[in-house]
Amino acid sequence: MRALSYGLAMLCAAAVAACSTGLPRGPGPAEASMAVSEDHFDLANELNRRLTALDWRLVPYTPESVTGADAALAERARYRLENISSRVGSCGAAVDQFAYHLRVIDNRSGDAVLTLKGSGCEGQVGDRFERYMRREGLQPAPR
Repeated sequence: MRALSYGLAMLCAAAVAACSTGLPRGPGPAEASMAVSEDHFDLANELNRRLTALDWRLVPYTPESVTGADAALAERARYRLENISSRVGSCGAAVDQFAYHLRVIDNRSGDAVLTLKGSGCEGQVGDRFERYMRREGLQPAPR
């Protein structure tokens, strides 16, 4: 019995020591981050608002400086949003219609994990983007 108590005490001590040595404690801030263009044009504000509502931390980047996988950007943000859009009309008073091609890229692999193309009113595009982000399970890791 005494040996069992001693063994249990050693196991507990080892567990406490492991917790205090700085071992990883879950995902870092990059896992909950989405790189978004520094430019705020076309759909950018609407999409950024939707990402924030989904709990993503936004990290600005310059799209022209990144192609494929990007280890340096992946240190700051697991994913990046590529937003190619242009205004093609109006949906009414102060509501723009856009043609768009959106891609969410995994910065580690360079793979597109979500691609959306089409046209629609700003809010409709935002709704579709948010719905597909949820459907594909693209949610930030807990911070």
